[in-house]
Amino acid sequence: NAPLKLVQTIPMPGVQGHMDHISVDVTGKRLFVPANGDNQNTVEVIDLNASKWISRILGQSKPQGTFYSADYNSLFVTNGTDGTCKIFRGDTFKLIDSLPLGSDANQVGYDPETKFLYAGLGDRNSGALAIIDTSTNKHIGDIKTDARPGGITFEKSGPRIFVNLNGATKLGVLDRKKRVQITTWPVAGAENYGPLALDETHHRLFLGARKPPMLIVFDTESGKQITQLESVP
Repeated sequence: NAPLKLVQTIPMPGVQGHMDHISVDVTGKRLFVPANGDNQNTVEVIDLNASKWISRILGQSKPQGTFYSADYNSLFVTNGTDGTCKIFRGDTFKLIDSLPLGSDANQVGYDPETKFLYAGLGDRNSGALAIIDTSTNKHIGDIKTDARPGGITFEKSGPRIFVNLNGATKLGVLDRKKRVQITTWPVAGAENYGPLALDETHHRLFLGARKPPMLIVFDTESGKQITQLESVP
């Protein structure tokens, strides 16, 4: 049996072009979809209970990452063209603030312990994780990285953040308490990386690569690459 089965599609009227990092409001059963086609620049809102499109949030500038805070009923959207994080009310979608972060604000990751949102910035030559305090809606600092970070994954038992580094043949390991990049791990045999997943109990980090399509497994204690498994495009 196939592990996944398509059960439904939900039309999004008027949406053209590329869509990026989606987030979910679990309690409110809503999906937030950044649509960043050249003539689009919107965040689309899907009602998961009714299985239908319900709203469109305008005023974006190449929206790329989204995060909904249930604690503060706020939607955070990183925008790549103007390098901002735009913050909207979660009910009316009224703009609360627009925080300047830096070049090509992209994928985000959330640390529920501190309620800090981390946003990847930069390009293949230099980058950073911008830190946003979702309780105050303030940009409170940055962690410098070798290239723009993505696949942002947090260790629960320690201070480490694992990221892929855009355009580089390595992963970045960051310390979120000291706010520094502490090391990098080389990635062999693949490029154009995507998501990361962490099995903290067994000290395994899984990296999805697009070119060629494969799953790469790391030992998080040694930083060594353990194996590569064929994946799908």
